[in-house]
Amino acid sequence: MEDPTTPCTLIAPLCIWILVYLEGKVEEAIAQSQHALEEQIDRYALFNLGLFYLSSGQIDQARKVYAEGIQHFGPTAAAEIGVADHLKNLIAAGMHTGPASEILNKYWPP
Repeated sequence: MEDPTTPCTLIAPLCIWILVYLEGKVEEAIAQSQHALEEQIDRYALFNLGLFYLSSGQIDQARKVYAEGIQHFGPTAAAEIGVADHLKNLIAAGMHTGPASEILNKYWPP
């Protein structure tokens, strides 16, 4: 279970993997997220890893990570940190709309 005092929970929007992803270095963001998850399961790192996989076209990996995140934290906790919104943004941007819609509708049905 996630410790609410971990640095990534406290400054999640500023964690290194987000900054790397925003620079367009998706593979590095994936590696950073995986490294963070080796130390502790963190909902931000886990769901961002799913987003990174999805945005890079690694659909099967994305599905697995989203399922793991839902299993660990549940859809409500994920929605509270913007996971459903991130999927909607990906769809609006026209990126991997089919798989993103599938994941969105599976865990956050309309």
